[in-house]
Amino acid sequence: MDKECYLSFKLRKLFDYAPALRKARDLYNVLNWARRGYSLPLPAYLKRSIVRQVALDAGANSFVETGTYFGDTVAFCLNDFKKIISIELSHSFARAAVARFKNRSHVEIWEGDSGALLKNCPNDSGLCYSFWLDAHYQGISDTHKVNPILEELEVLLNLDIKIAVILIDDARCFGSTSIYPTIDEVKAVVAKYFPSASVVISEDILRVFL
Repeated sequence: MDKECYLSFKLRKLFDYAPALRKARDLYNVLNWARRGYSLPLPAYLKRSIVRQVALDAGANSFVETGTYFGDTVAFCLNDFKKIISIELSHSFARAAVARFKNRSHVEIWEGDSGALLKNCPNDSGLCYSFWLDAHYQGISDTHKVNPILEELEVLLNLDIKIAVILIDDARCFGSTSIYPTIDEVKAVVAKYFPSASVVISEDILRVFL
């Protein structure tokens, strides 16, 4: 991990122990977004708030995300879910996240390919899952690996677990470049397994209700 990333993790640890500082940062980012004219993408704080609320409203008690990065979404949702799983491809980021949440027994950081690891979500009758798909693989020429959404969806829709909602980031980007599938491709994958499922786009988030 380079020096900049290391310092970013140290700063986030400070935020973990001083939530007032984190709130000040979030407020600053929201005000900057307002000065930009409320254009997309949303500030991270607002997006995390929406994701958490949609998951809870759908009845989820477990939260799974792909793309841990610095672990800020995990930190945001720490007190809201019975179980949290975050999957990160980068060894450096995964290792740092493990250290950040080592004292949180209900948090698991899985290192590796999300398309391969999602199938390991426990089939526990007491768990109702929400999924936040936000993985972006860097430096890989295979476009499906640069953005693994369709692969992730295929895995999730074949799992024998209770899923409340699947949320997918950056809806505005879908169909805009070869890196992203189209919205119709996403809907086709969902419909193949759950013909009556609802796919809704709101606030730059694709929301799949099975």
